[in-house]
Amino acid sequence: MRFLTNNSNRGTNSQAYSIGAMVRRVFSLPTILSIAFGLAIIGFLLWRVLDFEWDEFIEHLTGINWWLFILAGLLYYVSFWFRGWRWQLIYNSVATRSDNADMRRSPAPNVPTMAGLILSGWFVNSVMFFRIGDAYRAWALADRTSSDTPTALGTVFAERVQDMAVVLVLVVISAIWALLVDGFAASGRIVDVAVIVVAVASGLVLLLLLVLYMMGKAGDRFARWLPARFRQHYLHFQDGTLDSFKGGDMPRLIVLGVLGWVMEVLRFYFVAQAMGLEMAMSIAMFAALANAIMTTIPVPGGLGFVETALVTILLLVGLSHTDAFTLTLLDRAISWLSVVVLGGIAFLGMTLRRTANNRLNAVEEVSASEG
Repeated sequence: MRFLTNNSNRGTNSQAYSIGAMVRRVFSLPTILSIAFGLAIIGFLLWRVLDFEWDEFIEHLTGINWWLFILAGLLYYVSFWFRGWRWQLIYNSVATRSDNADMRRSPAPNVPTMAGLILSGWFVNSVMFFRIGDAYRAWALADRTSSDTPTALGTVFAERVQDMAVVLVLVVISAIWALLVDGFAASGRIVDVAVIVVAVASGLVLLLLLVLYMMGKAGDRFARWLPARFRQHYLHFQDGTLDSFKGGDMPRLIVLGVLGWVMEVLRFYFVAQAMGLEMAMSIAMFAALANAIMTTIPVPGGLGFVETALVTILLLVGLSHTDAFTLTLLDRAISWLSVVVLGGIAFLGMTLRRTANNRLNAVEEVSASEG
């Protein structure tokens, strides 16, 4: 692996992820308008599309089994531990192949820290455009190690490729399970939705695999066409991506990825159970994974789009309008709202800690120079 000698994580680029800079981005006009648009879609569903019963909605909320709802939330956050462990393995695999001796001696942080970085990145994705949270957590990892941001971003991209491949397999399994085993094939519309979701997932995976293939076959030639200031950054991103798939840890990475998604499926299932709804596990699996696919839309948290897709799926499997909307709202309270709150706290804590460390290092440097 090539090593970028002038580490761009420290210095001017670090200011791009300071508290002030992030707050300005979070409260920028495009972000606010996007969130408002997502809420408008939800409002349109509620008041103009769905036959929504407020009395039934309040009855659901007052009768919810909060222990099962809390269990759903806990299972969701256990998934971050599996994801953090997987990312740690991916990064360490890349580090062992680096030409940078410091990087080889500086492994990834522990699993809780890696999970915290992922949660912070998901917070940024939940409130900002274009999944910039993935770039943030790559920078944050590079800042804590002797890597560089393009290499770390390559490990994030490789992680996303693995995720989409796992999601595709699980979506196909859930669709077959729901349609052929649980008997939902009698509804022609749910078959159409299943075909669309599988087709979208397949298209995304094929596109990602094509990118990996082109990187391996023509990446270096492509880099020669780039301006000099971008060439090294791209080559490091390419190395970080391709080296993530080397080594003997792939079976363990796949298992950890599957476990992460199983936790998300169980989250959705137990939210339904907390409401007292009869929910087939195959439908919980299909709905949760369709949710994940919709969050790839580069708007804050997929807000508006995810809710529309989930309500549609739940209506097609027989839930009432009020049940479908309430289940969607409660599930998104965990998968979006709690990430905004808890992920925001994690992001703020990590940023404050880094700011304090920078000030301490600056004081030590001044003291050393004066001494």
